[in-house]
Amino acid sequence: MRLVALVAVGLSGCSALPRHSGIYTIIDLAPHGQVKALVPALPGHVLVVADDLKTHTDTLLDVAADGSVKALPVAGNWRDITGIARAEDGAVWVSAGDPRTRRYEVVRYASGGVEFERRTSGSAASVSLAPDGSAWVAETSNDEIGHITSAGRLTEFKLARIGSVPHAGPWSISVDKHGDAWFTLTWADAIGRMTPAGKLSVFYVKTPKSRPLGIGIGPDGDVWFTELTANKIGRISPAGVVTEFASPNLRDDPNAITAGVNGDLWFCEIGTIGRVSVSGEITTRLAPFGTCGGIGVDQTGQVWFTQDIPAASFGGPTRTAVATFTESDWLAGR
Repeated sequence: MRLVALVAVGLSGCSALPRHSGIYTIIDLAPHGQVKALVPALPGHVLVVADDLKTHTDTLLDVAADGSVKALPVAGNWRDITGIARAEDGAVWVSAGDPRTRRYEVVRYASGGVEFERRTSGSAASVSLAPDGSAWVAETSNDEIGHITSAGRLTEFKLARIGSVPHAGPWSISVDKHGDAWFTLTWADAIGRMTPAGKLSVFYVKTPKSRPLGIGIGPDGDVWFTELTANKIGRISPAGVVTEFASPNLRDDPNAITAGVNGDLWFCEIGTIGRVSVSGEITTRLAPFGTCGGIGVDQTGQVWFTQDIPAASFGGPTRTAVATFTESDWLAGR
């Protein structure tokens, strides 16, 4: 399967009329497909992975806070983009594949097109970038962690059996300032750390069957993660000390988490958006509509997250959207 360049076509002048609900701006992306993932891009913009439910292929969208949408389709036989990250130089990394052929790849795109593509052994659920320009991927399907240098050299590290489960399930991955990759081991109820040399450390979450899912590096240098079934936010120090903080919302299943710009972190739950300080103080607000998924914060403090909009809200079938607000509006209590 050959990948070609990301090319802006067709929808460069398209816009989705933003709607407002309190501090939130909601951009309806239903015409472009089901929103699967997002990553902040330029200030006021976010890159979105959308699944066209008719063709069953994935598209990248550049969405602005004013509702303008630019399609950046990936040509070829794509069926499933599973992870996305944006480098400081504007290059975009994606992990993707085709479940029909069981072919999975990580690709780096720059303004001139595809710089390189590397085939991985398994399907990578997420990708994260290191300070040296390399990328790490969590290969969920086969319990491997992949490391790809900026020159395209791929090394894959097979995880030995962790705990009592046959499949640890590395899911979300994030890289610290030292270049070490931290990742959730969802089915093993643990957090892993991998050095570029392949040295693995495993830290177990205190709560059994907590199912750690999302992970991010906090402004304090600690690693923060969500506990999907325990309804907690976890923190692990570089020395491996684990601390847990209970969410005030019962049975709300925290999933994704990311660092903010004001010494805090932001996370998604089923129906709420949450903020956690580095001291562990958690505050939440109801999301404008339904289920929340991926979340990201750009360098100006604009928070972006995905939303499923129930049919009764806008009329017609259940829709998918991206919503955004500013950290300053949240902190001001507006």
